[in-house]
Amino acid sequence: DGGVDIIASKSSVGGGVERVIVQCKRWATPVGVDKARDLLGILSQDTSLSKGYLVTNNTLTQDCKNFCENNGRLSYIDGPMLAHYITQFSIPL
Repeated sequence: DGGVDIIASKSSVGGGVERVIVQCKRWATPVGVDKARDLLGILSQDTSLSKGYLVTNNTLTQDCKNFCENNGRLSYIDGPMLAHYITQFSIPL
């Protein structure tokens, strides 16, 4: 699957459809920049994809965070953010 766990589509502001991919990592150690680079490589190969999300229950290394933040096509959700969203949206576990 090339590391992609979810392929999703959503309506965009202009009335079109935006396709995004999500790579999920349930790790006991921080996620390194290599996983963000891999995800960007997948995005670069498919022009129909607009954005990639790297999601983990843990944290990301600072290099990984910087790489995602400096690339407009990548976003991340780390463990603390994930816990916040679970609480905010009352997602049952």
